[in-house]
Amino acid sequence: MTLGKIGLAASLVAALACPAAADPAALKFSTTMPAIDPVVKDGVLPMLAAVEKESGGTLSFQSFTGGQLTPNPTKQYDAMASGLDDITIIVASYVPQIFPDSSLFALPDVVHSAGEAAFGGWKMYEAGLLRGTEQIKPLAVFSNDPGSIFTARHVKSLNDLKGLKIRVSGPAEAQIVTALGAAPVGMSATEVAEALSRGIYDGTLNGWAVNRAYRATPLIKSAFDLSLGVRQFFLAMNKSVYDRLPPEARGAIDRHGGAALSLKLAQLLEKEGQEDRAQAKEKGTLVAISAAERTRLETIYRPLVEKWVADTPDGARKLAFLEAAVAEYRKSN
Repeated sequence: MTLGKIGLAASLVAALACPAAADPAALKFSTTMPAIDPVVKDGVLPMLAAVEKESGGTLSFQSFTGGQLTPNPTKQYDAMASGLDDITIIVASYVPQIFPDSSLFALPDVVHSAGEAAFGGWKMYEAGLLRGTEQIKPLAVFSNDPGSIFTARHVKSLNDLKGLKIRVSGPAEAQIVTALGAAPVGMSATEVAEALSRGIYDGTLNGWAVNRAYRATPLIKSAFDLSLGVRQFFLAMNKSVYDRLPPEARGAIDRHGGAALSLKLAQLLEKEGQEDRAQAKEKGTLVAISAAERTRLETIYRPLVEKWVADTPDGARKLAFLEAAVAEYRKSN
């Protein structure tokens, strides 16, 4: 056998003895949020890029924003669970049967900032106090800035809300709207602008940043600056997909997810809310709340919190845990 043939045979043996490296797992991130939204652009996408870089070639990501894969935000959980995508942003109030404890954050006056909600939310997840999270792999638990009521008509006080149709995203928000004398209408955030412009409803209860993200801000004639709870979001991964990943990939995901990412995403939303509040004040669309109305709000809030505690397994413990976490957050911020 010639030297050339011997070399070729040795190469073939070596190739058979050392199989080629496996192709990286290609995972899909999907959201209805637009690509330019700060949560996506400055939060999620840079995190995924860092994870891919540190995964040792075991991971790659494709991103589908603006509802390219799943246009309806109420179906994001189902899409991830069925394997249509691997990572998504879930609005917990759209699937309250899966995440019943997340409604605690939607109660009025429990948290006063997105940072408080993110800090407390991640701690509750780690403590096993958020039912439903055992079915997913949370990469972040975050929230928008505290919700307020925005109307497409001029109103001068809370009394003017009586009889108006106000869009809500879940049963906790519906309770608040009903207590204020308005009529709650369930609808997803993606439909806010069109529904307001067509007069399908008169207003919406959501965080300030939602109006900007879904182009409803130009339609707002009056805005209330209240602490009507937050919507809890999960940047979530299909748990079975995560469990099948090699150690290098799981390690990279764990390093870049968690409490720090939760706070970063919340702060991005909070920044938008602060900017929009300032603009509303400058434009004169911010409705002043009198001392008498604030006293009335307290009498409305208290029964809602008490009912949540009574209706929720370990409700008192969960509320106390969150209050302690919020107090801890406030001390250091």
